[in-house]
Amino acid sequence: MGIALLLIHEFLHTIFHPENAVVTIGKLKSKLSFVALALYLLKRSLFFIMCLLPFMLGIVPLIIFLFSHPDIYNVSIILKQAEKDDSIMFYKDEMYRIPNQENNRIKISPKAV
Repeated sequence: MGIALLLIHEFLHTIFHPENAVVTIGKLKSKLSFVALALYLLKRSLFFIMCLLPFMLGIVPLIIFLFSHPDIYNVSIILKQAEKDDSIMFYKDEMYRIPNQENNRIKISPKAV
């Protein structure tokens, strides 16, 4: 699967070249690395996009995942509402913080942020 992803990565570099450009995707000798090479002039801005497209297509889903994942959301709520010495627990569908050296539970509300 890793090799397939490397090839897709290199293919993404090729889509900004016109149809008449000769683009070669190949494997580097003695390395598990692939490269897309083309002998064709690209404008500077298009060259930047061509180089960064695989990275941008990978980073956007990562950012969406990080900001929409429940675990990341829970950590952000704890960072905003709990003290460093507090303990945290889930009970049923609720999240609670237990202040240091106290026995009472305080419900953490996402709306209180």
